[in-house]
Amino acid sequence: MTDCSSGMRNISPGTLAFSRRFIWCCSFTLLLPGLVRGDQVKSSVSQPIVKIRRDTAEDGYVIIDGKYLPPPYSIEQRGNEFFIGGHFIPTKGLFSEVSSGDDEGPREERPAQRPAARPGKRMLARMKNRLQEGVLLIVWGREQSVFLDAFDTASVLDVLVSESSPDDRAQLLVERTPIHWVTSKQWAQIASRFSATSELRERAGGLISFFREDLDTAARLEHPNHFRWMLSSRPFSYGITVMAMMLAVVATGNLLTSRPEGQGRWPERNDSVEDRRKVVHNVMLLGALSTVDLLLTLSAQQAGTLIELNPLGAHLLANPAMLAVFKLTTLAVVCLILLSLRGYRGAQVASWWMCMVCTILTYRWVTFNSLFIS
Repeated sequence: MTDCSSGMRNISPGTLAFSRRFIWCCSFTLLLPGLVRGDQVKSSVSQPIVKIRRDTAEDGYVIIDGKYLPPPYSIEQRGNEFFIGGHFIPTKGLFSEVSSGDDEGPREERPAQRPAARPGKRMLARMKNRLQEGVLLIVWGREQSVFLDAFDTASVLDVLVSESSPDDRAQLLVERTPIHWVTSKQWAQIASRFSATSELRERAGGLISFFREDLDTAARLEHPNHFRWMLSSRPFSYGITVMAMMLAVVATGNLLTSRPEGQGRWPERNDSVEDRRKVVHNVMLLGALSTVDLLLTLSAQQAGTLIELNPLGAHLLANPAMLAVFKLTTLAVVCLILLSLRGYRGAQVASWWMCMVCTILTYRWVTFNSLFIS
């Protein structure tokens, strides 16, 4: 002990100070990796794990910041945030019901706010389903987005693909799609930035065509033509049906009493006064029955109860005046041919058969109209 004490007393103060610093350095070096690993563990535990879900929609229309995105649309959910094609989609009120009613006051004075809606677990599926329905999604940056219904989708696309100026398009969008929480400035932003592609024009062509037909129908209902209104009215339909019933009965009696008799070739002449008179009677009934058929066709078409499957007939029905001219012209030609050839057996037989066909058609019309009138 005496020797150790005397040895410690012989160590200089500088050597002791160096020894202390060396020990502290070694201790810090050994403890530093553990401290660093501990910080990493704390940071990894404090940061939540973000679950990512993905899906794809093959249909629909998406416009983000005035630019059209073609399908397919890659939809991605990262936590509570949603992206389509890598573009952020704000979901606040995204699935709130779109109201297109007229409100009082200028549009600029309405609050551009939508009801709040928190993203749920099924939001991804709902976004996909809406796009698969073929509707339009419009996104304004990170602020707002809206799903339109089918009618508003067609209306907006019809305006955007037109050749009108941006100001005119913005005005039309405000007038056609009065959504409460979308301001005229936002519509103007879409109209000024949007540029329709050939792919969009081709995709939306059919939808826009149906939309324009609906507009034409609405315009006709708002400003009806008096002649068309008369054709589709219930009293006219009833009156023409009763007339058709009476004509059908008279034509049936004529067919039973004026059947061509005897045998012979069609080019042979038959100058019998009775047979020539039968042709005249058949032609008169043929004209009356064909006129009634025309009126019943126009009445059913204007009332919306008739769908013409014949392509030529459907084209003519689109223009009632053209249909009437075509029907009456062909009827007049046929009647003149039968009357001019009434001395031949072929004309006598043909007039009887044509009268019978028109009689059967008239009975069909009577049955058809009776069902709808009742």
